[in-house]
Amino acid sequence: MSPQMKYLGLILDGGWTFGPHFAMVGPKVVKAASALGRLLPNLGGPSAACRQLYSGVCRSMATYGAPVWADRLTAKNKAALRAAQRTIAVRVIRGYRTISWAAATALAGDPPWELVAEVLAETYSYVSGRRALGENPTLDGILRVRRMGQEALMRRWGEDLAGQPYGTRVTAAIRPVLERWMRRKRKPLTFRLTQGNPFTDDIQDARVGSPRPMSDSALWECNTVLNPCGSLQPL
Repeated sequence: MSPQMKYLGLILDGGWTFGPHFAMVGPKVVKAASALGRLLPNLGGPSAACRQLYSGVCRSMATYGAPVWADRLTAKNKAALRAAQRTIAVRVIRGYRTISWAAATALAGDPPWELVAEVLAETYSYVSGRRALGENPTLDGILRVRRMGQEALMRRWGEDLAGQPYGTRVTAAIRPVLERWMRRKRKPLTFRLTQGNPFTDDIQDARVGSPRPMSDSALWECNTVLNPCGSLQPL
């Protein structure tokens, strides 16, 4: 076992693999997400904004110290991050625990935390680099770096969703309009909209005049975003 030490909340090991750190952080964030999940029932409960706030709390816990470890993530460490992210994302969208990571995070509009960590690391690198040269980083410069990082994040997130083996119906519907889906101003996802219930009322699309089963309603909303002006196309 390699020597390790805890410094400013990070567990540093001799090989700088950060395995011990994520072995501690992963369960810690999952525990926090599970505790918050008890405050977020699928039926009723806090609003979508409150659920996003709780998700942000877990994300901040998971990405703490990102500039130090973002470029050293192993597959095992990434899996620990995604396990924690999936736990809170399922609560944000009011879904079942069996929903895949890809579908839950896509519906919640929550990018992979490892990609978020890379954006944080790039921003920190820019700021620290400027200060090392004796310059004060400008707000415009910081915003430019963040914007470029976000653009790269969205592109890589879309590529990641395309390669996921589970939740393909959801990801195939959202991926073409991923950025617009995240920016949309619509009613929050409900339990019945997310999960689908064939025994509840159908929803009616006014433009095509044909009912859609509730089990397809979340995907139908994605398609509405994709074709806002024209006729809806089958998914």
